[in-house]
Amino acid sequence: MLMNFYFRARRKICDLRRDAEGVSRWSNLMDSRNILRLLRPYFNPNIPPAINLEINSDCSYKCPFCPQSSNPRPVRHITMDAFRYVISELKQLDYSNVLVFSVNNEPFLHPLFLDFCKITSEELPNATTCLISNGSLITTEHLKAFSALDHPPRITINDYTPDHKINTRLRSWIANPPFSRLPINLIQRSWKETLSNRAGNQPKSRVSLKDCCGISCAWPFMGLFLNPDLKAFLCCSDYNYSIIVGDLNKQRLMEIWTGEPLKVIRDALLIPDRTRISLCAKCDAAKLNWPLNLKDLKNISVSIGMPEI
Repeated sequence: MLMNFYFRARRKICDLRRDAEGVSRWSNLMDSRNILRLLRPYFNPNIPPAINLEINSDCSYKCPFCPQSSNPRPVRHITMDAFRYVISELKQLDYSNVLVFSVNNEPFLHPLFLDFCKITSEELPNATTCLISNGSLITTEHLKAFSALDHPPRITINDYTPDHKINTRLRSWIANPPFSRLPINLIQRSWKETLSNRAGNQPKSRVSLKDCCGISCAWPFMGLFLNPDLKAFLCCSDYNYSIIVGDLNKQRLMEIWTGEPLKVIRDALLIPDRTRISLCAKCDAAKLNWPLNLKDLKNISVSIGMPEI
């Protein structure tokens, strides 16, 4: 309470002095303090709350707010051997948290994604598998295959079509058994959305970057991000894998999660000071972007090693 009062008082003084930069700085510190207070119960240094595995690098849409529209990447697909290796690592950990097959990609473009869902259902029965899709490629055959699994994936459909045809088409399917039992979340979205500049990867910035340097971010605490080559990259805004924090081809998964590269990044975001991390210094995400799967996390132990704020 005293710290919040102090922050508000400093912000008020800056406001009276018409010091806009000071107002922004103290507002950001207040926000970050609250962010980290909420984050602490979910961060677990002993196991990643989420594994974000980008099984392919391409997308079927080119939304203006996404780097896929302005800077498409070379198409990469994770191999079956590489995928099985990830699953074997998680199986050894008796992994029971969230496994996401989407970062900046459309998972239904991977020719083996149904096989991946089947393997995960069999090998990681206690984990929650998630697919985030634009829904354009989903067919009744896909829904039948998911329904046959003991542990079908949770599917989030972001429908960007102007008249939301994806929602209409899918609702007509999932309203009938056995599809009605599938965990599908339909969300109406728009191509005209204004989002973050994705750490400079989508250059149209909404705000001054200096106004963001004092804001913390949850991603390095909430999940580990792996590209199709099994290299661990910083976060979902690291579209071009510019900061590699580990390599699953050479390291064990927990060596990456508890390793020095991620520790340095987390320490910088706990200060918080984004300028210490080259990619974060270019990011204009003005508020904490909670992972979409946060509400799905279960049995996450209370953290240790998170400093008091």
